Amino acid sequence: MYKSGLTGRGNSRYGWSMLRSPNARVLLIQFTAPWHSFVGQAFGIAFLNLLTLGLYKPYGLTRLRRALYRQIYIGRDPLRYDGTARDLGRVTFYPALAALFLLLGPGIIQFYVAWPVAVGIGLVQLLVLIYYSKYLAYRNHQYAISQISWQGYPFSLSGAAGPVARRAFGLSLLNVLTVGALGVWQRISLTRLYYCGLHLGRHAITCQLSARSLVRPYYIGWVLVLLGWGLISWYGWHDGVQPVLSLLQGGPANPDMARAVNPALFTNPTLGGAMDSQTAAELGTFMHALILSFWLIPSGLLWQRLCLTAYELAYWRSLADGLRLGGSRLRFDGSWLGLAGLDSATLLLNMFFVNLTRPFTTYARLRYFSRHLVVTGPESLENILKPNVSPAVSDS
Repeated sequence: MYKSGLTGRGNSRYGWSMLRSPNARVLLIQFTAPWHSFVGQAFGIAFLNLLTLGLYKPYGLTRLRRALYRQIYIGRDPLRYDGTARDLGRVTFYPALAALFLLLGPGIIQFYVAWPVAVGIGLVQLLVLIYYSKYLAYRNHQYAISQISWQGYPFSLSGAAGPVARRAFGLSLLNVLTVGALGVWQRISLTRLYYCGLHLGRHAITCQLSARSLVRPYYIGWVLVLLGWGLISWYGWHDGVQPVLSLLQGGPANPDMARAVNPALFTNPTLGGAMDSQTAAELGTFMHALILSFWLIPSGLLWQRLCLTAYELAYWRSLADGLRLGGSRLRFDGSWLGLAGLDSATLLLNMFFVNLTRPFTTYARLRYFSRHLVVTGPESLENILKPNVSPAVSDS
């Protein structure tokens, strides 16, 4: 549904300039799927994928997309997905299986050559896999976009997967070599590659993503992330890795580590009675290092998410503002607190429950973004999309 003026959701300072005009129109985006339906279908598809060793994936993904898109409304009209499992498998799934089998040959050769040659083959395999994953990701994105329509107007994305994959591959390598220093530029470039060339019907959707609002929050967050990981690495090395290495090299164990072990669990009268204090200290050293890794790594990842939340918020706002169709554009009015809570909960739940909570976190993410995204502009999308028809000339 359309609303005019400032009656739309989220009248934040960010959206004020776009809705200042009393003639501005706001088109709400809604995700109406009930959580139990979405989660149940996701688990069912995952179970069938497991039973068929992944062969059901194109069919399951097609089912899920069809059920998902018809529950996403732009105004009063839902999106529609017309893709088929056969086409999806031909575009992405079966090429991925073919690449996997093609790489088995070089993998077997590695067992019969000297280790420097084996390392070289492994490195080439890794680079090929990274490039090919970029290639398939764009083909999947392009195919999925081309199967979506709204009010009978199809979306489409022009562009070739090869050049996009080459550029994405090069940007990924540069970002890794610079320890994330080019992360913001990589993401901007990839976003432009993925969204420039987007059309709705015969009308182009431009992507005018600006880096101006992203650079400062990214580099502030990036520096904080490096400092956090540096502190975590030092603590993990000093209190976890170093004692284990010292023990493996024949050094004594710290007697205090024996407190981490319950001797009763390792007592067997038939094998010589209770554990001595030295053995308990050695076992406690290994257990302490293991337990330390279980909370240091999640703590580092959580710190990284929190430090980059301001950048994520700026990115989604800038992307929404940069996608334009005629005079219409998106507006994202999410908050730092909401996005930080969503990202943190998603990370921790999926990590500690081994991705079993992914359907729930995916559903929560869809609901969050649908609640905070609107289409706004001085003219309705229907008026922009409808063909210009010249008035009939009456006979006199």
